[in-house]
Amino acid sequence: MIMADYLALERIRIVRRLLFVRLGGLALATVLVGRGFDWLSPAACAVGAAMFLAPIAWVWIIELRRDWQLARRLENIPGSATYVVPPMPDAPSEPGNAT
Repeated sequence: MIMADYLALERIRIVRRLLFVRLGGLALATVLVGRGFDWLSPAACAVGAAMFLAPIAWVWIIELRRDWQLARRLENIPGSATYVVPPMPDAPSEPGNAT
């Protein structure tokens, strides 16, 4: 189950990145072309950009939920513990080195 959750999280991350590049570019183009050539009103530009950016926000919310789900599953593993390794003490300096 943990591996399946991890793979689902990675898939949704890939989808979010791809959507961000493609739909973010379309939102930017809508605003730049619509206002640059004065084809669209400011409200129409905002609505057009929001329509392209909304799916990215939805996928980001899904990604967060998958991440939280994976974190909960990892916390609930029986017998799991975190080990902290203390730093190694400084090695004694060699006779020829002045430190």
